[in-house]
Amino acid sequence: MLAQSYRTSFFLKIAFNNVVVLLAFVLSFLAASHLVYPLGLAFALAGFWIVAPGRRDVRRRTNQLRGTGLDLLVALRDVPPAPRGGRPIREDS
Repeated sequence: MLAQSYRTSFFLKIAFNNVVVLLAFVLSFLAASHLVYPLGLAFALAGFWIVAPGRRDVRRRTNQLRGTGLDLLVALRDVPPAPRGGRPIREDS
């Protein structure tokens, strides 16, 4: 559950940065200006830099979880890969 929420948060942030790039791309055509896209790309690259899960981010989140009995690194390492097709396997059937 912990690893899933961490991944969900990460990919939502990546999706938001992709929206910034796509919006800049569309606006560069609508405005007929070549400066809009590089500006949007600069904002998106800064966003990707901020969102990237570095050692400091994982350490900070692990410190936040200290005392709760949860460990982010263990949760991320121990999650089994999703089966082919992306559908979870139901254990009750």
